[in-house]
Amino acid sequence: MRLSTLEEKVVSRLSLLVMPGLPLAAVVCVALAIVARVRNIPLPAEFILLIFLILFALSAVVAHVLCSRYRDLAAEKSTLIEQVRMVQDQNQDLHTQLEVLAAMRGMSGIIGDDVDFRRIMEQVFQILDQLLKAQEILVIVEDETTGAYAPRALRRGNEMRFEDINACEADDELIRKAKESGQMQKRVEGGIAAFAAPLFLDRKLAGVVKFVLPFDCPPARAPKRIASLELIISDIARHVALAIMTPRLHNRAITDGLTGLYSRRHFENQLKEHTNLARRYNKPLSLIMLDIDNFKQVNNQFGHLSGDAVLAEVGAVLRANVRDCDTVYRYGGEELAVILPETSAVHTQAIAERLRRTIHDKAFVAGRNTVRVTISLGIAELDHSSRSYDELVARADQALYDAKARGRNAASIWTSEGPKEVK
Repeated sequence: MRLSTLEEKVVSRLSLLVMPGLPLAAVVCVALAIVARVRNIPLPAEFILLIFLILFALSAVVAHVLCSRYRDLAAEKSTLIEQVRMVQDQNQDLHTQLEVLAAMRGMSGIIGDDVDFRRIMEQVFQILDQLLKAQEILVIVEDETTGAYAPRALRRGNEMRFEDINACEADDELIRKAKESGQMQKRVEGGIAAFAAPLFLDRKLAGVVKFVLPFDCPPARAPKRIASLELIISDIARHVALAIMTPRLHNRAITDGLTGLYSRRHFENQLKEHTNLARRYNKPLSLIMLDIDNFKQVNNQFGHLSGDAVLAEVGAVLRANVRDCDTVYRYGGEELAVILPETSAVHTQAIAERLRRTIHDKAFVAGRNTVRVTISLGIAELDHSSRSYDELVARADQALYDAKARGRNAASIWTSEGPKEVK
């Protein structure tokens, strides 16, 4: 091991012990000669010279042993210091790994418990803030319909944004390179480290997540720290991709593929929930069941592809003309449903009539054809006599059949006295 400057000086001082050995040996020899002369003891000069040489050699041996021993101790000390540093680094690495594992577990739990992207990312941002102390985290996601990439979530300091994020935020060289190469990109300069990691869903690029972190690390340890951050960010990127995929998979599971409306299964689950809430808080709840009139004739005349296009467009028109609190569903075939929370039958009649007129007045384009259709609607309101959500559906269906019996392109409402026409 290489000795420090201080240790080299100590070794040099110890080696100088040889120099005092010379006069010391000389003094001993002179004293021995004086004593021999005083006592009249004959001592040959060769004997005195031999004593001198022996003493000098002993001093040299002692100096050499001390220097060697000190060198050994200094080397052992350096080795121990290096081992302590290694153990400290290993402990730090283990501590970091435990923090990362805890963060990954927390994110997995959040993703498994929720299906709303915004709520998921709010909690994920909080976890990542504790783990990385990032100055900025930006999530860019590909739109499934247009294929365009746009910022969907941004945390900068203590601010979180999910809407009205400037598109220029995504105009960054690291982000472009990450999208083009499909590999993580990094930039370290001026005490700041930036990473851009691609997000993959089913092996397809679905976005990029960018991190901007403070980076204060000695040059000798910087490569190891950067490599560690790359591993951590790769794990985070996989979880952010899951945060994007989970809402999409949930939406696919509850959405009708043709119309983009919610499916019948989701309708039943939501109606149960709305029914329970309406009863618990004594709030009104209304349901509209509606059907496209003579839809079979549309299919027979224009073909099933045109019929599908008309059905999808009718769904889009309905969705655009209900309130934010109302939800439109595809119940089955050409039959649709609308759940209206906290809405009485009186107000629902006005909404149903508006929907009927809107569909009646619109010309639907199906390929090269222009198709006009009408709808019939049945309305029912939850009341104390309704034993379950199934009964609410049955009452709305009865009203729907009544509207069709009246000649279609009409709306009827269920009452205790039987269905009545909405005028």
